[in-house]
Amino acid sequence: MVVAGDSAGAHFSIPEKFFNVTQMEHGTFKDLLPRIADELDLPHESAYTAHTTTTYPSHSIYKKLRKMNLCNNNDYQNLGVNGGASGNSWDNIKALHRDQATDHPVLFFLELIGNDVCGSNPFAMTKPAEFKANILRLLNWLDTKLPKGSHVVILGLADGDLLYEFLGGTTHPLNVTYDQVYTFLNCLRISPCAGWLNTDLETRLNTTRRAKILSQMYREIINDGNTFKNFDYDYYDFPTEEIFKRTLIENRAPREMIEPCDGFHPSGTFNSFLADWLWFQVISDHPQWVGEENPHNPEIKKLFGLKDLE
Repeated sequence: MVVAGDSAGAHFSIPEKFFNVTQMEHGTFKDLLPRIADELDLPHESAYTAHTTTTYPSHSIYKKLRKMNLCNNNDYQNLGVNGGASGNSWDNIKALHRDQATDHPVLFFLELIGNDVCGSNPFAMTKPAEFKANILRLLNWLDTKLPKGSHVVILGLADGDLLYEFLGGTTHPLNVTYDQVYTFLNCLRISPCAGWLNTDLETRLNTTRRAKILSQMYREIINDGNTFKNFDYDYYDFPTEEIFKRTLIENRAPREMIEPCDGFHPSGTFNSFLADWLWFQVISDHPQWVGEENPHNPEIKKLFGLKDLE
């Protein structure tokens, strides 16, 4: 499987211990340089390509596909890039490594959940027509690279207005409130999303309105009858509300779903819930995209000494 998109798909995460002095101890910053080299991304713990055991339930599409068919072992690629948006993903997506002539069909996820409305300037957002053209360009390019019979799952933009609702007046690891942190970042013009991480209600609502309009462009692409020779595809609204509802059912605090240091990116737990939600949608709407469980899994496991990924 392959995912292309932004820092959410790559699982951007800054350890809380870097900011909270009560958590600092000898060795706190021992992995600082490797983390910086990886741009603070943890693709091995993302909703799509997680393949390690972590302190939180780390479910992923890759783990689920692998469990279904061990022929998927180590067959994953994460093309999530910090700042990924519909326009600059034209460069990022070219890192796709597939042989259209010899490889098996691919389950491909395209997730661009915020950067077309986010940035340090709350008014510099992608225009709908431009967004639609950018997405069509990506899909048409994928049609020249993905093996015939592949499947593409597209996710819309997130409802980032909930970030301020759940975090605004609460305490950041720096021991100030999140709205104070947001204001400080906006003052320096270095906010990851000045539109949603903003104390001004109208600015947040305006950002949400544009996000919904851009997500509608995906539906227009489908309704216009766009089809592709080498893959079929489906679109889903990003399940922000559905996942936050699950937190309430499981008696979790909504803030657990958000990275504590930046107050913006999905947390590891959110990503795990997202993987569960996506998997359910795919196997419910398109079970043929996943196929049946491989009856030879026990033999493959024994032959190659493979272990379960939990």
